[in-house]
Amino acid sequence: MSKAFGVVVYEILPSGCLNGVYTNLGTKRELYNELARKQTKESPSDTIIGNYDCFYFDMENERVSCTLNIEDGGIKCQYLFKWFDEESTEIFNGEGWKTSDHQIVVQYR
Repeated sequence: MSKAFGVVVYEILPSGCLNGVYTNLGTKRELYNELARKQTKESPSDTIIGNYDCFYFDMENERVSCTLNIEDGGIKCQYLFKWFDEESTEIFNGEGWKTSDHQIVVQYR
C-alpha cells in the first residue's frame, strides 16, 4: 500500500458519478483529477455507497485505472474509501465526510 497522504474533494454529480480534485501532501503540491462512475445502479441514487470504475491522473500525468469501493463509516455523513488496482490490490484507503448533498471530502493514505 502506498504511503502517500492526501486529500480529495469530490463533486457528487446528478448522475451519481464522482468528479474529484486531489493532491498528495509532501509531493509537488499540485492538483490532479479523478473520475468515478458507479458500476451498478442497484444501490439507491441518493447514496454514494457502492463500487465504482475509477481513473485518475498521477503525478506524471499518466492515466491510472482502478476500482473504488465506498462503504458506510458507521457515523452520520462518514464513509470509508478503498482504491484497488487492476489486480485487486489495495492502493489507497481513506475516510470521507459528506459536507453537503453534492460534495464529499476524503483524507486518504
